[in-house]
Amino acid sequence: VQLGNNGGAGSGGSGGTTLPRDEPMWIEIPEDADVPLFLNNMANDAMVVSTDGNKSKGFYGQADRALELLLPSLGVEVGEVEELVEFQDDPNWEHFPAIGAQLKRIASAEECICVAVCRTLGVWAVGVGMKAKARYGAAKVALVGAMVVAAAEVGDDIADFAQEMPAMAEFIEDCQQSREAWLAAAGE
Repeated sequence: VQLGNNGGAGSGGSGGTTLPRDEPMWIEIPEDADVPLFLNNMANDAMVVSTDGNKSKGFYGQADRALELLLPSLGVEVGEVEELVEFQDDPNWEHFPAIGAQLKRIASAEECICVAVCRTLGVWAVGVGMKAKARYGAAKVALVGAMVVAAAEVGDDIADFAQEMPAMAEFIEDCQQSREAWLAAAGE
């Protein structure tokens, strides 16, 4: 897969239309898709956040702190984020072609991806962007959103970000609304 830099969101740049930027989206990997061991025992659905790395959205800078607040409320001992969250960068879709195929259903541009996994909670997410640092940040933010949504779906009490991190609280609200809309569109 050749990945090229393209224009802004929705542009007809050389790579085609891009995913919406800085917004939570959901994908589902088909049951029969070939997925690497990195996603073994994970759900088929995941949150995706795409970024161009140029906008300074406040929630990107709050992801580490959000994880520190969130994990204990989900019954997970807080350790180093590096110990609880694994990342696998896949700029050319070599490891995760099934994820790339699902992203192509949303937008035609082929952009680099980074997959974040929290095995302790069985949650994973995808960051999309042409810059490595930006897609890692997007993957981490998407993982926070996916964790909160997953916890809410099973009735767990979750950390309240509103006072300490209003930008993250707003993003989490967007994640929940995005999930509801995605499930409604899927007929679930």
